[in-house]
Amino acid sequence: MAAAGSLDEVIEVHEAYLLSIQRQCFVVPDKLWALIASRINSILGLALDFYSIQQTLSSGGAVSAIKARCEMEVDRIEKQFDDCHCLPS
Repeated sequence: MAAAGSLDEVIEVHEAYLLSIQRQCFVVPDKLWALIASRINSILGLALDFYSIQQTLSSGGAVSAIKARCEMEVDRIEKQFDDCHCLPS
């Protein structure tokens, strides 16, 4: 980092640093970054849902009613994922 020549330069560099941190954490008050953060959160939630279904099936969920419900849940997750991963232009 170059030496700052004035308090204004220190403030400017600090504000740029804070904005960089906010972007990395997806908390910057910007619509695109908020949308990206929301989509990532949704996709991670879908991954947890899918894991839960896989756990149900692998722990004796061979009963046809349970399998049918799990298949419906997988279809729901797949549709939500498809809706999530396409950002509007």
